Amino acid sequence: YFSRLTWPVIAQYVIARRVPQVSLTNLAFHQVGGRIDATALNSPSFAVLSTDPAAGHPDAEVLPDEAALYLRLKEWLFDANVRLVIAALHRSGRASLKVSRNAAAASCSQAFNRLYALADAPDQVVRDAEVFFGDTESLLFGQLTMEVFEHQGVRGFFSRRAGCCLWWRSDRSNDYCSNCILLPREQQDERFREMLEGRR
Repeated sequence: YFSRLTWPVIAQYVIARRVPQVSLTNLAFHQVGGRIDATALNSPSFAVLSTDPAAGHPDAEVLPDEAALYLRLKEWLFDANVRLVIAALHRSGRASLKVSRNAAAASCSQAFNRLYALADAPDQVVRDAEVFFGDTESLLFGQLTMEVFEHQGVRGFFSRRAGCCLWWRSDRSNDYCSNCILLPREQQDERFREMLEGRR
């Protein structure tokens, strides 16, 4: 759920400076066999800056500056969606709040990781990530750190978790995530190097 939600929203924000209205009340889910296989917006509303070519669109909410756009992103994505989902999982399945917050942060960091590899201006991706993970009032604060990592002339943007998602305990895994807090930093570095070697 987090990946399907956070990846496209963060990509829109970083690349186009647009924020789709993804509060839970504006989302519709398609299910097959009890599993969600598609997500859509009930209303195609979105937030933009006044300089955006789409500012005149009837479904656009025009905001005055970057700070206001980030606050709208945080409101729709976290306050009116992810935070509520985490609370519901905690109530119904006794899912750990700490583990769920870390999983949400990890999903966001994966979006930044991929954007860094594709962006024309990777430094902007780093600055946006610093805002995301450095905001003390954000749901993500304190869950991980991100850094530019270089190996043999190739750079990547990787996260190091401050908590564990418990993936290694699932039936689908017999290993730790590359940035797992349970792995020594040296082993994390080695896995980052292996991933960068695959990009050459």
